[in-house]
Amino acid sequence: MARTRKYTVEYFPHHCKNGKVVTILENRWGNEGYAFFYRLLQLLGDSEGHFIDCRNQDDWEYLVARMRVSEEIAEAILAKLSDLRVIDKELWDLRVIWDQDFVDDLTEVYRKRRTDPPNKPNIRRENASESEFSTRESAEKGILSPEMRQSKVKESKEYTPPVSPPINRDEKEPGNPKKFTDEFISFWTAYPKKVGKDKAWEAWRRKKSRPPISDLVATVEKQKTSNEWMDQGGKFIPNPATWINQGRWQDQLSYGGNNGHGSTGGPKGFGKHASPGPEIDPEVIDTSKRLERGYRNARDAPEGET
Repeated sequence: MARTRKYTVEYFPHHCKNGKVVTILENRWGNEGYAFFYRLLQLLGDSEGHFIDCRNQDDWEYLVARMRVSEEIAEAILAKLSDLRVIDKELWDLRVIWDQDFVDDLTEVYRKRRTDPPNKPNIRRENASESEFSTRESAEKGILSPEMRQSKVKESKEYTPPVSPPINRDEKEPGNPKKFTDEFISFWTAYPKKVGKDKAWEAWRRKKSRPPISDLVATVEKQKTSNEWMDQGGKFIPNPATWINQGRWQDQLSYGGNNGHGSTGGPKGFGKHASPGPEIDPEVIDTSKRLERGYRNARDAPEGET
């Protein structure tokens, strides 16, 4: 019986000298940026086929947990890695992480295994929930090399049935995903954090179980006044795509407090809204003043008069 092919590794090259990418991440996000990069490579090495599929919400939350950062920071760092062409930009637009340079560095590992390293995943945009990967799954289907794919066209079609695009209940122009609807525009106008509009739109189109737009806008307006959203100038407001994907209109937030901070953002007890000190009895103040006057008179009196 043939040995099952392994498409994971237990180590990868870690260069001692930081390059441009690590320097940029460390400069912008400090130790979190540095650690994120190498934790991501570790996870890629341990993932079958050396890619990470973030389209499933559970898999995305697992990635964030492994990176030990907030979702907002994870989104920002991955977007930067995509802009720097460290991870494949086209695949990241589909929420899949692939680092071609990382796989190329593993050529020697796979040479010793006498097998080719995994190829870049081939994911179809029109049906992102089903995909073909040029890894072990492709091999099991008989698609072993580009030369053999021509002879396997009919066979592969059995695995890729045509699927109609999903129907969006409020999409004005079917087939045009960039056409923002009135409902989405109302949400976007109300939402205070204007980042990742295209991702928010994709999340909006996929999320079928959302409440009516009037309820969503009312919830956003209420959450704007919550302690969590107002804390540190809105630092903890989730990205709009995250808010939609996770159904954050259901969050139980707190209201009516300053969340332990004064108006200047400093610790409680400082700034314009600092708590007043304890009240002092007027009689104590009067006695203190009389004692002080007596001391001055005694000090200034000519010698012999005291």
